[in-house]
Amino acid sequence: MNWKNSCPSGSSPASRTGSCASSRRPASAQAPAAPAPIAPTKNTTSLPSCAGTWRLWHNERSTENRKHRHHRRRRRRVRRGVFAGEGTACDDDPDPCAVPMGACCRPDNTCYEIDATSCAQGGNVYYGDGSYCADTDCGAALPGDECSSAIVATLGANAFDTSNMTPSTPEPDEAMCAGTFLDWMGSPDAWLMFTADSSSTHTFTTCDGASYDTSMVLYEGDCNTQVACNGDSSGGSGCQAYYSAFNYNVTVGEVYYIRLGGWQGISGTGTLTIE
Repeated sequence: MNWKNSCPSGSSPASRTGSCASSRRPASAQAPAAPAPIAPTKNTTSLPSCAGTWRLWHNERSTENRKHRHHRRRRRRVRRGVFAGEGTACDDDPDPCAVPMGACCRPDNTCYEIDATSCAQGGNVYYGDGSYCADTDCGAALPGDECSSAIVATLGANAFDTSNMTPSTPEPDEAMCAGTFLDWMGSPDAWLMFTADSSSTHTFTTCDGASYDTSMVLYEGDCNTQVACNGDSSGGSGCQAYYSAFNYNVTVGEVYYIRLGGWQGISGTGTLTIE
């Protein structure tokens, strides 16, 4: 009898006695199976608004997994963007990456809506973020370009810009402040109006280290009654090389018009401070 072939399938003779035993190992003796790969997880770190997001994709893997090369995977993806600044967050604004736009008037009085930086090219005039061409008359004078459209000024700092203003007439009476280099000479000018809140001496100054060589005139009650002027002052701290300043004893409730120009017709941006 061929005892080897008489054993059931999957078993073999345990000894020469002819008894049969399973040739398969017990479950406890089986070689450990490779652990199933663990699904990739995603670690995401959000940077401030519009900065883009660094996403790091990787596999969580146990010590046992590390023995299997096919489990060793790591890849990184970078999404690029524009950094909006320290301390910003994507939930600060519903659309933080949007560029503010407004009405932009061309020299030929046509209007289109674009951002301030693009509008500033080519002698155009920007009417502010959120303004619309439908509400803008490019043929009309800019606010502050004439005394009749003077911009309201208050105590403290008041920004102004004469870059797109036109010269007003008549020119100031330079004899009132002779020797201070008013030198108006057809300067583009901006008009501001201030209502005195007390009867006292107030200081009007264009001291601003980032500004230009200004000239300044003060009118009381209307656009023609000139009461003070100055080309170049001195003694201020942190001012541009040539700034304008004077003191004037104002009357409570009276309206004062401040006309801002530049030495020999130059123009630019600046700050009028009233104290």
